[in-house]
Amino acid sequence: MEDTLEDPPTSAVLLDHCHFSQVIFNNVEKFYVPGGDVTCYYTLTDHFIPRRKDWIGIFRVGWKTTREYYTFMWVALPTDVKSELTKQQEVQFKAYYLPKDDEYYQFCYVDQDGVVRGASIPFQFCPENEEDILVVTTQEELETLKSINKKLEQKVKEQDSREAELLQLKEQNQKISSENKKMKVRVDQLQAQLSTQEKEMEKLVQGNQDKTEQLEHLKKEYGKLFLSLTEQWECQKTLKQTVEELKQKEATATKKQQELTDQNFDLSKRLSENKIICDVLQKEKQNLEGENDILKRENSRMMSYMGLDFDSLPYQVPTSEQGGAGQSPGLVYGNPYSESYEDDCADYPTLAEYVQDFLNHLTEQPGSFETEIEQFSETLPEWVTTDDAFQELVELIYQQATSIPNFSYMGACLCNYLSHHLTISSQSGSFRQLLLQRCRTEYEVKDQAAKGNEETRKRFHAFVLFLGELYLNLETRGTNGQVTRGDIFQVALPELLNALLSNPVDDNLICAVKLLKLTGSVLEDVWKERGKTDMEEIFQRIENVVLDANCSRDIKQMLLKLLELRLSNWGRVHVTSTYRKATPENDPNYFMNEPTFYTYDGVPFTASDSDYQEKYQELLEREDFFPDYEENGTDLSGAGDPYLDDIDDEMDPEIEEAYEKFCLESEHKQKQ
Repeated sequence: MEDTLEDPPTSAVLLDHCHFSQVIFNNVEKFYVPGGDVTCYYTLTDHFIPRRKDWIGIFRVGWKTTREYYTFMWVALPTDVKSELTKQQEVQFKAYYLPKDDEYYQFCYVDQDGVVRGASIPFQFCPENEEDILVVTTQEELETLKSINKKLEQKVKEQDSREAELLQLKEQNQKISSENKKMKVRVDQLQAQLSTQEKEMEKLVQGNQDKTEQLEHLKKEYGKLFLSLTEQWECQKTLKQTVEELKQKEATATKKQQELTDQNFDLSKRLSENKIICDVLQKEKQNLEGENDILKRENSRMMSYMGLDFDSLPYQVPTSEQGGAGQSPGLVYGNPYSESYEDDCADYPTLAEYVQDFLNHLTEQPGSFETEIEQFSETLPEWVTTDDAFQELVELIYQQATSIPNFSYMGACLCNYLSHHLTISSQSGSFRQLLLQRCRTEYEVKDQAAKGNEETRKRFHAFVLFLGELYLNLETRGTNGQVTRGDIFQVALPELLNALLSNPVDDNLICAVKLLKLTGSVLEDVWKERGKTDMEEIFQRIENVVLDANCSRDIKQMLLKLLELRLSNWGRVHVTSTYRKATPENDPNYFMNEPTFYTYDGVPFTASDSDYQEKYQELLEREDFFPDYEENGTDLSGAGDPYLDDIDDEMDPEIEEAYEKFCLESEHKQKQ
C-alpha cells in the first residue's frame, strides 16, 4: 500500500449509494504486465466538479466500501476547470505499489467525501500471451487446482473477516481518540482549577501573614496602653494621697471658710451683677461698632456708584465729637438695618449684594435676628422674581453658613424662618425644597469628600455641622400643628458619620465628635422611641476606631471622652442635683458644660479639644484678662472704660470659684 503522509477520505457507504457515471475511465487494458508502472486515463463529465482531496484507487473486484482500496493516488486538479473538464486526465501508479497476484482489479474515482464517482472495467496483472497458452492438465492436476482454489477462497473469507475486524478496530480507535480528546479537555480544566486554587491559596497565605502582622501590631499597642494604664494607676495613687492630705488641710480651714462665706456671697453677687453689666456694655459696643463699619462700607459704596469722593462733598457731616447724631463721617444713606428696608431696597443694585449685606450684618450682630428677620423676609419677594434668583438666594445662605464657622447655627435658624414665612411661588419648589436639593449635592459626594485633601475635608466638615444644625432647628409642622424634625436628616446624619469614621484621619474624627455632641442626645432619643439601634452601631464603630485606627493619642482620648459622655446620658444633669465644682475626674459632663471660646481668627474651641490648653493659654496672653484684646474681631474693653477700670486684675480664689459657678449655670440655662 502506498506510503503517504495521510490516508485518503473514505466512507462506509455501500455500492448501492455510489454514482459510477460521473467519471469515465478510458483505454483500460485487460492485462497489465507485472513489475511495470500503470497509467490510468479518465475523463470528467459536465455534472461533476473535482475537488482538492479526490483520489483514484485500485480495488479488488467484489469490494463493498471505499475503505477496501489496495492502493491510491491523489488526482491533479485542472488549472481551468471549465475549459479542461472534458479533456482526458491521467494518473500514474508506480510498480512498487501494485498488486502481485493475478486477481481481478478495477480503477475507482473517489471524491473527498469518500463516495465513488466512477469505476473501470476489471483487469489483471499478468502477461498478455498467457491467455493463449494451451495448458493440458490431468484430472489429478485439476483436483489439485480445486483444492488450492478452496484454500484461496478460505483465505479470502478469512481476509474479509480480518478486514471487518480491522474496520471495527478503526471505529474503536476513533472512539478512543474522541475520548482522549475529551479527557485532554478535562485535564486542561482540572489544571486551570488547580492553578486557580493555588492562587487562592497564595492569597490566603498572604492574608494570614497580614493578619499576623496586624496581631503583632495590636500586641505592641496593647503593651503601650497597658504601660500607660499602669502610669495612670500610679498617678491615681498619688492623687489619692494628695486628696487625703488636702482633706486634712480642708478640715482645719473649714472654720475659717465658714466665717468668710457670708462675705464671699456678697462679693459673688456684686461680681455677677458687674459681669452682667459688663456683658451688656460690651454687646452694645460691638453692635455700635459693627453698625458703624457697615455704614462706612455702604456709604463708600454708594458714593462710588454716584461718582463722588468724600472730599468733594459740599459739606461734612459732623462727627459724634462735634455734636453729630452719632453716625460715621461721610454717611449718605444712613443705617440700612434701622427704620425700614423698603426705603433702602433701591440702594442695592443686585440681589446678591442685598442678601450678602444682611448676612454679614447677622454675623456681626446675631442679636438683631429677632427684630429684623421679619422685615427681611417681607422684602425678599421684591428681589426674588425668577427661579434663578430663588436658587441664588439659597446658595448665598448656604455658602455663608458653611464658610463662616460661627454662622452655622444662625444660618439654620434663618433657613427655618424662611421655610415657614417666605411667600415666593416658584416652579423649582419651595425654599425648603431648594435648600434640601442644595444639601443633597454635597451629601452625594460624601465618601469622596471624606477621602479628599485637607481643603476638601474642611469644606465637607462645615457642611456636616451645618446639616446637624438644620436637623435641630429646621422644623416641620404637621396638619395638626405639631412640630417635628425632618426624617430625612435622621437617615443622612448616620451616613455622614459612617463616611467620617470610614476614613479615620484626625480632622474627620474631630468632626464626628462635634456632630455627635451637637445631635447625639436628640438622635438617640428618637431612635430609642422607634426601636432602632443605630446609635449602638455608631459607637461600636467608634470603639473599633479607638482600638484599630492609626490616629493620634489625643484624638483617641477625645473619643473615649465621647463614650463617657454618652454613658452619662449625654451630660443632661438633673435639676435637683446639688452643685459641686466640676472637674474631669468627678463630673462626666465636664466638657459638655464647658463654655465655648474663640481664637483670634474666630475658630471655636472647648475644653474637649486636644489642643485646648495651648489655645486657652494663647487667649489669656492676648487678652490679659480684658484690656485691649479683640475676640472675634471686637474690642472687649475700650480704652478708658470707667467701669472696667474699677475691676481688679486679680480675684480672690473664693470669688473666682463663685464666678466660674455663675458662668456655668448661666450657659446651662441658655442651652436649655
